[in-house]
Amino acid sequence: EIKLLSLRDQQKAHYSTKYNEKEQQALLNYIGNSIIIGHNIVDFDLNRLFPNIDINNSTIDTLKLARGVWNGKENALHNVFYRLYGKKMEDMGLSHHDPNADTIASAMIAAKMFGAKGLVGASLRYIR
Repeated sequence: EIKLLSLRDQQKAHYSTKYNEKEQQALLNYIGNSIIIGHNIVDFDLNRLFPNIDINNSTIDTLKLARGVWNGKENALHNVFYRLYGKKMEDMGLSHHDPNADTIASAMIAAKMFGAKGLVGASLRYIR
């Protein structure tokens, strides 16, 4: 089962406003035991969403995968998307830094990276 989670208010994830305990629990209930996929999800998003909670879910961080494949290159979400699809996110109707668009772009990146033969290779070590 695939579940897409897009933050209703991107400011809460990226800046100083935090989710309260009730909101955090609702997110945890929704996520359940699912594998969490995202771009910079391990080092940034999960720490911002759940600063005092240890998340034990398996994760696939497309930023870490991209760094393993394209070490030394700019691997921001829009750069990786362009590298894999040959188009800007905006050209495909995905506004950069829009929470819904970033969620879809991250899912598309993961699908493309795992679907391409040999593209991920040794980078699979970033799946915990």
